[in-house]
Amino acid sequence: MIESILALPVQAHPWLVALGSFVVLWVLLRILVRLRWVSLNAAHVFQLAVLILICEGIRTRMPLPVFLAPWLKALELVLMALFTIQVVVKLYIGQYLEHRRRVFVARIIRDLTTVLIIALFALLFLRLVLNVNLAAILTPSAILTAIIGLSMQDTIGNFIAGLIIQTEKPFDLDDWIEVDGHRAQVREMNWRYTKIETTDKIYMIIPNNKISTDKVINYSKPTPVVKEFITIGVSYNVPPVKVKQAVLAILKANPHIVQKDDSAVLLHECGDSSIVYRIEYMIADPGSHRKIRDEVFSAIWYQFKKHAIEIPYPIRTVIMQQPQAQADLREPVRLLGSLPLFAGVSPEGLEHLVRFGLTHTIAPGHVVVRDQEPGDSMFFILHGDFNVMQDRRIAKVLHTGDFFGEMSLLTGDKRMAQVEAATRGSLLEIDRSAFKILIETEPAVLHQIETIFGDRCKANAEMARSKADVEALKVSLFQRFKKRFGLA
Repeated sequence: MIESILALPVQAHPWLVALGSFVVLWVLLRILVRLRWVSLNAAHVFQLAVLILICEGIRTRMPLPVFLAPWLKALELVLMALFTIQVVVKLYIGQYLEHRRRVFVARIIRDLTTVLIIALFALLFLRLVLNVNLAAILTPSAILTAIIGLSMQDTIGNFIAGLIIQTEKPFDLDDWIEVDGHRAQVREMNWRYTKIETTDKIYMIIPNNKISTDKVINYSKPTPVVKEFITIGVSYNVPPVKVKQAVLAILKANPHIVQKDDSAVLLHECGDSSIVYRIEYMIADPGSHRKIRDEVFSAIWYQFKKHAIEIPYPIRTVIMQQPQAQADLREPVRLLGSLPLFAGVSPEGLEHLVRFGLTHTIAPGHVVVRDQEPGDSMFFILHGDFNVMQDRRIAKVLHTGDFFGEMSLLTGDKRMAQVEAATRGSLLEIDRSAFKILIETEPAVLHQIETIFGDRCKANAEMARSKADVEALKVSLFQRFKKRFGLA
């Protein structure tokens, strides 16, 4: 009895040494983690490695009861599984790939890796500890396989679809997508479903197999810049150039609209009660499309009220009223008829041109066009004086009867100078659509345009003191004009 009591410390000596070593290592690692010399994941790896070595040493070098050896082996397998998960998932995927290499690894990949590691060590536990025949487990009957496959059909389909989504990466976290008619932001992707947050702040959980088979629009890739489209109906009495200018001014003034040169206002269709215009603009945040659309529509309402542009009701109304008196167009028609550009044009053609155009009343100092600004119209001075500015100096003064901006209208070039009002005056603006109608009905204008191109090329060559072939330049400009107006 006395001898057995004296031998107890000797037998417990390896246990005490192992426990004391682990405690010392644990304290040392906690200090290093607090000093930020070692990461917490690395400390866990060291602790698990020491515990595995202690279990292996006790199991192989100490005499143990028969019933205790298998459970010690099971504990060692559990520690090895935790060690493998810590090294592969935490250190390699989490710390090395994501934090150091900046490689995004989806949650489903982490979960799948963890499940595979646990399954591997579970099979080892069955084989090494419980001595179970794995062949009998891994080769079940055909009936059992069919039952399991049918009962887990949706789950397996979602799992495989999740793997495909993570492999092909049609979208990432925080991307704006449209699926099932909803525009939403991706919040979570896992092995069974994808969670999205709609613009109404509602979370939707969509199974992965539905996403993999439905049409998905990704607004965030390749760039988050998205083109938005809206339509609006305008009265038939309003010239298109007036509508387009009013809407483009709104788009240019909105701070949330980017790439403003790509904004466009297109005549979409002629409806029963209105002309429908399609408005295109670019935004940098796909999630703010509702807010920006509200700003654009609100600004259009005020702008149309300001310029007396009617948005008709989509109904048919019989209005009994006296016909309005036609505006007196004799003076503008006489003024246009006196210009060399419209020599030989009938008064009816000039009257239509004035009706299709847009008349502006300009205050002194107002800038009509700016240098290097894109333009699609030309201006005729009905009254007043206008300064042509180059290098911030007055290069020329235009008076009643003169016109400017014709090269931008005819060839599509950018404005070559800045024009601003010297006195109070009025302008008639003609856009490309109205001018094309004039060309189609009055072919005599083509000869005058060719003459204008020749005079312009000659003047530019003399100003630049160039020996360029004036005739070749004139032919080139005229070909561009014909192509622009569909005459080539």
